[in-house]
Formats: sequence, C-alpha cells, structure tokens
Amino acid sequence: MPWDHCGHTINDDHLCPDCGISKENWTIEFNVTRSFKVTRRPVAKFALLDAADEEPLAQARYEVRFPDGSRREGQVDEYGYAKEPAPAAGTYELILPRTAPDDVHSVEPEPEQRGEVEFEGQPSACLTLKTNKRYEVRLQQVFELAFQRHGEPLAGAAYRLVIDGQDERSGTLDDEGALREALAADASEAEVWIDEGSEDEQHYLLSLGGLAPPEDTSGLQQRLNNLGYHCGEEDGQAGAVTRQRLEAFQRAAGLETSGQLDDATKAKLLELHGS
Repeated sequence: MPWDHCGHTINDDHLCPDCGISKENWTIEFNVTRSFKVTRRPVAKFALLDAADEEPLAQARYEVRFPDGSRREGQVDEYGYAKEPAPAAGTYELILPRTAPDDVHSVEPEPEQRGEVEFEGQPSACLTLKTNKRYEVRLQQVFELAFQRHGEPLAGAAYRLVIDGQDERSGTLDDEGALREALAADASEAEVWIDEGSEDEQHYLLSLGGLAPPEDTSGLQQRLNNLGYHCGEEDGQAGAVTRQRLEAFQRAAGLETSGQLDDATKAKLLELHGS
C-alpha cells in the first residue's frame, strides 16, 4: 500500500527520495514519538468499608461539598464505592451523616483534615479529601454506656454483651462504670447483662445506630430506654409515660423532678448515656 512522506506518494518497498527513510522505519518512529493530550476530569472517589470485617457498607449515605459551594448527596453502590464529578481539581469535604468522628476508624490515604459538622441537625464526621485520589474510609461503631447503682458508678461489675444475637463479648466495667466496645458499623441491636445471675442483675435491650437529638422527644425516649427507664415505643410523642420515666431519671440523678428536659437534665442524660 503506498505511503506519503516528504510530499511524495511512495510505493511500499521504496525509500523516500528526499530523506531515505523506509516505510517500516517511519512507522516505528511515528508510533514512538507521537504524543497524546489527555484531559483528566476532577472527581471525588471513595469507598466506605466496615473496619470489623473489611466488607463494603453498601448503600450508605454521604454528602460531598466542594469549595465553590456546590454539594451533592448520594449513596455508595453495592461495593461501598462512589464517584462524584468535581467542579475543579483540589479538595472537597466528605460528610458521613450520623457518624461520629470517633467512628471513622481509618482513612487511606490520610485525609487533609478530620472534623465534625452538623448534618440534618446531627453531629457528623467530616473529612477533607483531594480530588482524583481513591480513598478507603473504614468505619466502626464505638458502643459506650455507663452504669450506676444508687448514684455510684458500677466499677468492676461483670458484663455480657451480645450484638445482633450472635457476637458475644464479656468483661468488667471500668472505674467510671462504663462499657466500651468497638462494633461492626452496621450493628443494629445490643443486649447487655450486668452482674448476670446475681440479685443485682441488670438487663438491657438496646437499639444501635443514629440517635435523634436529645431535644427531640424520640431522642429523649431512645436514651431513657437505653438507660433502663422504659418509655415504650420511641414514637416521638411526649405522653404521660415518657414524663414519668423522665421524672424517675431526674430523681435517681439528684436533679429537680420537673418532668421537663431542662439544661441540667439534658447534660446528665448525655453524660450517663455517653452521647
């Protein structure tokens, strides 16, 4: 097949009359020296994984916020992965709703910054990441609950903890009467026994995951239920039972028995519940 070079159309087996190059050598030179212009569009790329077993946190929610003020909410795919086009190269913020900063176990590569922001009225983890880098964010739940008897911490009391009916842990409460365990990020239920088998046995069935703010009636009910002041269903309705249980909590904590969530009651509730 004829080829063109130096303004001549040349047969396959002939050299260029001007420069003496053969078609074979010219083809090799062309393929080696030609260059391509590749445009990389900036994107935010990350995967959310469970620190306990490295499994993807499929369908977990997120929000990305870019320096130009634009933002997008979304869910990671079945592999825990998401990719969002960015308006420009640089950094962006990854917001993980209802995820406390301490629940972010690790990030690879390291983020520019870690912090906390408000998302839908809830404190949430915030990571500053760079575009065009793929980050792996590993999450865990830190389960923390303090126990008292007659206003004193149950330091050294034995506990048994069962997560989602199968993952069983045991140990003793610390000097503050607190139980602290790192759980799988998608754990949904915990059952706790304190001093099991004794006359002072305490038993709790707890819902895990995001809590509503304590100012919301449902958030108040969640915390009272978790502390053993059973309000029944966490329906957000401030009925007589919820008021009675709040008064019982206030009496046990040595607070004014008002049945109202005043500042002192809220502070004590957050202190004893741990969040």
